[in-house]
Amino acid sequence: MRSGEASRKNTTKLFENPNLFARALSEKLTGPWIEHAFEKRECIKFVAQPDSPDRCGCGRAMASHSQLALSRFSVFSQSVRVEEGTPWSIATHTQTSPTDAFGTIVFQGGAHAHKAQYIRLGYDSDPENVMYLMEKVG
Repeated sequence: MRSGEASRKNTTKLFENPNLFARALSEKLTGPWIEHAFEKRECIKFVAQPDSPDRCGCGRAMASHSQLALSRFSVFSQSVRVEEGTPWSIATHTQTSPTDAFGTIVFQGGAHAHKAQYIRLGYDSDPENVMYLMEKVG
């Protein structure tokens, strides 16, 4: 049997056994796939709330924002222009970037250590990718 036939036979075996297929995919697609499939959203312009001047429209405190987000200059793309005094909006005051926050958290302090997987993603992430991640990769 030639090597091409052997690899095709192994691939066919993977498709016949869903658990084997999912395991093979999760080994190949953990880090790089997650970084390409999911984006996080970051507030890029501090807009003070009328009732709480030290809190942004995104809900975070002023101290939790980057210096650039706090500056009077904006980091908006060429296609988005925001007038000063515009109310905070997720569409205009945030920007996406590939997620870099995912992994396993180990909770300690109880009788048994407990592990949980996490990922930071944007509200507009593809639900199909989220379901795939929850069902197959995790």
